[in-house]
Amino acid sequence: MTSHELWRDEAEPWLVALHSGSLLELFQHVKYEGHPGLWFTCLFLLTRVTGSPVAMQLLHLAIGAAGVWIFARFAPFTPLQRVLFAFGYFPLYEYTVVSRDYGLGMVLLLATCAALGARPARFPLVVLLFALIPHTNAFAAILGLALGIALLADRWLPGGPVLAEDVTGTQLAAGLLVVAISAGLAVFQTAPPADLQIDLGWRPRFELSFLAKRLRSVTPALFPIPQVELHWWIRPFLWNLSELHPYRFPVTVAVYALLSWMGLGLVRLPRALIFLITAMGSTLAFIYLRFPGEIRHIGHFFVALVVALWLAKIEAVRRGGVGNGWIGRAWASTQGILFTILLAVQMVGGLLAVFLDHRYVFSNGKPAAAYLVQHGLDRAPLVAEPDYLAESVLVYLHWRDAYFPRGDRTGAFVIWDQVRVAPVTDSTCVARARRLAAEQGGPAVLMMDHPLAVAAADSLGTRELARLVGSTVGDEDFYLYAVTAVAR
Repeated sequence: MTSHELWRDEAEPWLVALHSGSLLELFQHVKYEGHPGLWFTCLFLLTRVTGSPVAMQLLHLAIGAAGVWIFARFAPFTPLQRVLFAFGYFPLYEYTVVSRDYGLGMVLLLATCAALGARPARFPLVVLLFALIPHTNAFAAILGLALGIALLADRWLPGGPVLAEDVTGTQLAAGLLVVAISAGLAVFQTAPPADLQIDLGWRPRFELSFLAKRLRSVTPALFPIPQVELHWWIRPFLWNLSELHPYRFPVTVAVYALLSWMGLGLVRLPRALIFLITAMGSTLAFIYLRFPGEIRHIGHFFVALVVALWLAKIEAVRRGGVGNGWIGRAWASTQGILFTILLAVQMVGGLLAVFLDHRYVFSNGKPAAAYLVQHGLDRAPLVAEPDYLAESVLVYLHWRDAYFPRGDRTGAFVIWDQVRVAPVTDSTCVARARRLAAEQGGPAVLMMDHPLAVAAADSLGTRELARLVGSTVGDEDFYLYAVTAVAR
């Protein structure tokens, strides 16, 4: 984590929390983020103590460590599987090193499994965890909903109740009410405001090619092996492989054959099967209808598989004798081996991701901030185009803000409203930087994601400072210019 450069999606929640004067103001900003407020609230409390983003990384490291500890301490798997899980791509890198709310969602889901597996069942803790899950992110909320459906069905399935032993109907109804109210609040938080610029919309029409592409997204979630190249994070190896025509069909068939075998083995473990089908189906529906997602989003397919196998272990132990028949015996003898192989592949991906994050510059925001500090420009007026470019720099310049030509406003983070829609020209950016330089009596710094392209007359008083290019993220390269006032 010390060698990981924060990119804008990590920096923005920290900056939103840092520059919000109260929780009310925080949630006014959060409504433009598309995420519930639990992670923002945690960061808000941290920013009352320090302005350093290292605190956020330490908190996220603790969250990742908690997930590993919960799995190692409570998951009903072999010691080897527990070790492999700890070094897997998602627990080790994507949901620990990269500081987002997805790690918090995974930890709460694992903690829910641990609470359900405890005897006696810690139902108040289960209710609390269910209530918190929707406040992390939409993908964790989908898995939480699937887990809730399995828990509700538990009482009426054969041998039930199994997951909620010794829980009365009154307790279950009260818990359901609490979770429903909490989920409603999470939905209310993420409801897009009327002036939101980004409108993903829904995709109600059926397109076979688009559906096939979404179905193939399960492959990199289960086998996240990065390519050894600069842009490794946005182009995982098996993601590309599953998109190439010679390999597209066989790779997809192999992945779904694995999932089908897992599902077939869960026929006599209906609680785990209900969860797996609901979680996988709902996530596929969401990425088709609403948001295709990146590797951090589709990683919840892997989390769903882990939770399903955990529930299967709980159900098998408490009901007993569910592995009879040749399918049950064959599944019992192979699922452990297959799961171990899957976790081993995940470990290769995790260790490789850590190596690649250390080898390549993830985002040039941190080097850009270091350059400004080194040359005494960290207090100069900052002008950023596009506006989101500033966030991965400002996160390292504590309590600073920048001027955004888009929307003609000053701030430390992007407000994704309609005001910022209208693009601006390079000449306009230079002119406004020159205006700020005149007001401050010193040079202004203009940061752009492309080389400045203006007429000679418009470039007076402008000189290039540095080009910081070649980042893993790809669109966080910086072209820095000093702009001074020009006497008329």
